[in-house]
Amino acid sequence: MPFQFAKTVEEEVASYDLADMMDSQEWRLNHLYWIENKEGDLVRFRMNVAQKELYDNMHLRNEILKARQWGISSFVAILILDSCLFNNLWSAGIVDKTLEDAKLKIDKIRLAYDKLDYIPTNPTNEDLMMAEIGRGIKERTPLKKKGVCFLAWENGSNVRASTSMRGGTLQLLHVSELGHIASHNPQRAAEIVSGCINAVPTQGFIIKESTHEGGRQGINYEGLRAAMSNGMEKKLSPLEFRFFFFTWWKNPEYELEAHYWDDPPTDNDGIARRQRLEEYFDRLKNQGIELSSRKKAWYENMEKTLNFSIKQEYPSTVDEAFEQMADRSIYASELNVAIQQGRVDAQFEPDGLLPTYVSWDLGRRDLTTMWLTQVSREGKFYVLDHYAQNRQTVDHYIAVVREWESRYNIKITRHILPHDGNVKGWDGVSFVDWLERAGLSVLTLKVTRDVWAGINAARRLIGHCIFHEHCSASIRQGKDEWPSGMDALGKYQTAPIGANGVMRAEPLHDIYSHSADSFRYLAEAKEAGLLEDSGGIGASASAAEPQLGIGVEWLYQ
Repeated sequence: MPFQFAKTVEEEVASYDLADMMDSQEWRLNHLYWIENKEGDLVRFRMNVAQKELYDNMHLRNEILKARQWGISSFVAILILDSCLFNNLWSAGIVDKTLEDAKLKIDKIRLAYDKLDYIPTNPTNEDLMMAEIGRGIKERTPLKKKGVCFLAWENGSNVRASTSMRGGTLQLLHVSELGHIASHNPQRAAEIVSGCINAVPTQGFIIKESTHEGGRQGINYEGLRAAMSNGMEKKLSPLEFRFFFFTWWKNPEYELEAHYWDDPPTDNDGIARRQRLEEYFDRLKNQGIELSSRKKAWYENMEKTLNFSIKQEYPSTVDEAFEQMADRSIYASELNVAIQQGRVDAQFEPDGLLPTYVSWDLGRRDLTTMWLTQVSREGKFYVLDHYAQNRQTVDHYIAVVREWESRYNIKITRHILPHDGNVKGWDGVSFVDWLERAGLSVLTLKVTRDVWAGINAARRLIGHCIFHEHCSASIRQGKDEWPSGMDALGKYQTAPIGANGVMRAEPLHDIYSHSADSFRYLAEAKEAGLLEDSGGIGASASAAEPQLGIGVEWLYQ
């Protein structure tokens, strides 16, 4: 409940012990300061539910994964200002993705300071009382220096903002949008962590807040994952991070009139979208997240604008935040259409009479990946499953193939391998030789001269694909976790900007590229006419079992 004021300033002073109230930082934060809201209007700052949760549970080091527009940056700005005004020799630093963003955060602090004695039109008793207090604060602690990225007060406290920060002792460091920085400039993200975060003293505060980009890789993901493992109940050391997640559906502002959801759409695109969203909301309900019609209406209308990126900007769950495409995603447009048309996370039964292919990408010291796909006579590609694993012998992958055949009651027609499948090991035996010895039928592609020709073939192929929900399941082995097939396709991206801002028109080789490559090989085989020889009938695979222990020398080449 807001603080209740008496009829006059004099009665207020007589009724309450202002000294006690002023000793409370929470009271000061909720009463003294003005900010601009989303509409650009001056409003008195009051903590919302996310800001209050953060304030009540704040640890020395804090890792915040959030949806857009929770006002965490505004909260931290007010917290910094209050700490500078009520502590001597107190220093804060702000690191943001661009210098302009850093300046805007300094502007928020300067505005709140300048408006300490602000009296609005038709003031309330509270307005008059707070303005009187604010006038006294400004007289006691005047601003000594100010710049576009720097503020300093007469009591020795200061705040500075930049895109990086080294040197000096900070009582509080605010790092904003490290997820964006890590996705677009990994080198600078690493510099922020090593040069800024690690320079904060043990008893200093760190607040990292960001929406996430780049999936399950990168320095921001590693930080979030480490903080998540700490849990909320654990007694943390001064150097451990506490994890906070602020989802969109807990924000009371994210609602529309219920009739926008309750009135069913009549156009074909709207009907398809509604069916897909109903299935999505049902999945959330199974996770204990039940949304009102007003919430569903807001989400549906927001998705029309943001399309696939809505789960990055407004994740419903933590896992969703880690599953989104990067800005440089190569297949983003094609996958977005497939999602809108309901061709992703589909449920269908395999057909034992259709030709069935496994396309491979071979890794020796990195991932080996496989896609299982059936081709219909109408030219549709039913992608049944995906598999990825690291540093396993050939018999491991052959066992996966046999398990697929048994589980889906199918016979695999052909195994599509890249040209390096014919590379001989030290004993003169290639990966293709091992598969053929196990009774598998293998087709080896020629060397890819132009990777972008293959990528464009894969783009065309996605338009004909229906992806089973199995393709969205990540693969776990012990402590290791590999991306799902859909995660890999969505996060397959061009290389980030190089030195001196040079753009590189080449795919990034990372944890996602292996699955993207094995999918591309299927597309290259299709466009080369190599999938047509089955005549629409699934060939019989050999029943020969793999020899245990084969292929060890291939693994360690």
